[in-house]
Amino acid sequence: MFLKKIIKKNSWLFVANSKIILAFKKIFGGIFLSIGTIGASVAIVVFLVLVFHPSSSWLNMVMVDFKLIEVAGVILYYLLLLSVLSIALIPLIFVMILGLMLFFSKKKFFNKKLFSRLIIYFFIWLVIFLLLSSCTESKFELKKALMKENIIEEHFDIKDFNNIYVSRFVKFDEIKIIQGDKFDIAVKGSQYARIGLDFERIDDKTLFIKRSELETYYNTEIWTMENRDALFPAGTKHLVIEITMPDIEKIEIEGGHIELANFEVD
Repeated sequence: MFLKKIIKKNSWLFVANSKIILAFKKIFGGIFLSIGTIGASVAIVVFLVLVFHPSSSWLNMVMVDFKLIEVAGVILYYLLLLSVLSIALIPLIFVMILGLMLFFSKKKFFNKKLFSRLIIYFFIWLVIFLLLSSCTESKFELKKALMKENIIEEHFDIKDFNNIYVSRFVKFDEIKIIQGDKFDIAVKGSQYARIGLDFERIDDKTLFIKRSELETYYNTEIWTMENRDALFPAGTKHLVIEITMPDIEKIEIEGGHIELANFEVD
């Protein structure tokens, strides 16, 4: 009688433990399935966006100074996208299969041949990605070098301003303010350094000198280098900006180097 009670109790514990294990399998299976499905969906959506919109601002975090498709070329660009998608999707497929194996523990989802092929495909696409990245980097450096050698002078037709505001992203440019009868903005330097520089008249009377917010610079407020985590970060740019204007009321500087040349203020 006593032995029967022990056996019955152990059987009940075994059943209870089995139910708990099954519940945990379903919970973790659902989690893995969700992670895999959501991750795969996001990867495919991003891939499609970049396929149909290669100038997307999302790619600015990869290559700041140029458009990726302009540097890599059309064929290499789409091969890069395909390789990145494959590298992202294959591990997510493994995660989804693991989720299915846990959630439907009685069904057989493990396929040795499929797993082997996926692993081989993963490493093939990884090698392709590394080769394409190396090729793109070479093209990037070549394009940058050629643009640095090309010295230009460009004029901007912006008039009727008496205030100047310099953005904090204009770090290394030399700004000369010259008193004259006419308004003129002249930019001198390499074609590469010209990338990202822009002028805008705001508040009717203020000339706003700005660069891309993704410019790499050293932030002295927090003592760290900003925007250097991109795969192809922005390079250091230096231009001479000569601003000719009759009079000046206010200069607000967050970046750059200002010089007043032959300027008389009443």
